[in-house]
Amino acid sequence: VEVDSSSRLENVLIYAPKVVFKDYFKGIAQVFAGDTIIIGKKCVFRYSSAIESFGKSSAFIEIGEGTQINGAVILFQKANSSSKKSQITLCKGSEVTGTVYSNATIDHQGKVFGVIYCNGFVVKHNSSIYENYLLDAEINISKLSKFYVSPIIFQNNVTRELIEWLN
Repeated sequence: VEVDSSSRLENVLIYAPKVVFKDYFKGIAQVFAGDTIIIGKKCVFRYSSAIESFGKSSAFIEIGEGTQINGAVILFQKANSSSKKSQITLCKGSEVTGTVYSNATIDHQGKVFGVIYCNGFVVKHNSSIYENYLLDAEINISKLSKFYVSPIIFQNNVTRELIEWLN
C-alpha cells in the first residue's frame, strides 16, 4: 500500500504486507504491516497513531527525516527468527512522542519524548556499524504528556482509558 501526501486519513486502520507513506503526509492512522513500513520525510502522524510491523522472518520500520509520530512505534519479529535485518530506523530530525518498542534493534538518530524498549541500539555511520551506541539521539520521558495513554500491552494495570470518541 502506498499513501500519498494528498491522502486525507483520520482514524484509519491500514493492514498490508508493506506500507509506504510519501513525504509530507499528515493524518491519524494505525498501520499494521506484515513486513515493512517506510515513512517519508516531514510527515506528521497525530495522536493516537500507531506504526506496527509484525514480521514472520523479518520486520522493518523506517521513520524519515523530520517526521513526527505521536503515539506508538512497535516492531515485533517472530521469536525463532534470527534475521539481522529487523530493526526500527529513526532518521535524523525524526521525533516520536510516545512509546517505541522493538524486540530487535533500533538505529536511533532522532528524538523520543517517551520510552524506548529494545534489544539493542545500532548506529550506521559511514561504512561502519556500531552496536549499542547512540549518536546525536535524545530520549526524554519528561517531555511526554501526563495524559498520554500507552498501548495496552505496556500497561501493568487492568484499567482502560479513553483515547478519543469516534462519531
